[in-house]
Amino acid sequence: MGGWVPFLIALLLNYVQPKHDVEVERFVEAWPVPVEAKTDSLLYVQVAWRHGDRTPAISVPFSDADTWNEGLGELTKRGIAQQYRLGKWLRARYGKWLGDHFDRSQVFVRSSDYNRTLMSAQANMAGLFPPSKLEMWDAGLAWQPVPVHSIPKSIDKELYEDIECPTASAEFNKVWKLGVVRRMEAENEDLIQYLREHSQIVDFQFYMLWMVYDNLFCMHQHNDTQTWPSWMNVTLFNRLQKLYDASSRLKYHTEVLRRLRGGPLLKDIVERFLAKTSGALGDKPKLYAYSA
Repeated sequence: MGGWVPFLIALLLNYVQPKHDVEVERFVEAWPVPVEAKTDSLLYVQVAWRHGDRTPAISVPFSDADTWNEGLGELTKRGIAQQYRLGKWLRARYGKWLGDHFDRSQVFVRSSDYNRTLMSAQANMAGLFPPSKLEMWDAGLAWQPVPVHSIPKSIDKELYEDIECPTASAEFNKVWKLGVVRRMEAENEDLIQYLREHSQIVDFQFYMLWMVYDNLFCMHQHNDTQTWPSWMNVTLFNRLQKLYDASSRLKYHTEVLRRLRGGPLLKDIVERFLAKTSGALGDKPKLYAYSA
């Protein structure tokens, strides 16, 4: 067993990272071409994905929340299709290794306790494990149920990044008072003031930037049914996106934050690899998936 090499695929996607086509002002998705995995020495695969496209997480004055039929923070049809396609991508890469039939002893799927991540996991599994002829239970439905496991957010330190942690909260409050935050605000004072004037958010502050970005991003991802407000354009959005990305990284700005907020998931992954290579997990398990 010592010659088998465990394989970690840290996958993809906030939704498969979109490329922006400025000319037509639309997002298009660029998927990697699936390459069948070399399985001669493959022992175990762990895969983590971000949920598919969703609706905005919070309501803002410049966007009518009622136009999102799914409700706030929910997976959309586009997001379902993305995850189904990702499942098919995984099937193309690992299908022969996993086999034609869904084996409950080989696969374990864990999701955070959100509708959007649970549904993403289910859509992904629909693409990864289409039923064989023997598994078909309805002639008109090429789908079979695959178990998806979850635990309450209040105890999910691996997949729920905002789990209560006084030490992490105190550390983040320290980060928010650092000069790097003040520099971000100073360097983008004009953009922040512009958003303050146009977003209609009462007492808009820098930390509220995510509310504006989240709504605009979701609107742009679903621009077949959603339209940006007149005060937003591609140039402004690209600048807003860069600032949002930079401010989001503050959540993991220090070693303490990285250890407390990101460490539990990495620890879980590494310990499972070690257990597999030592034989503690047995021969059967092949795939462990995280939907977050």
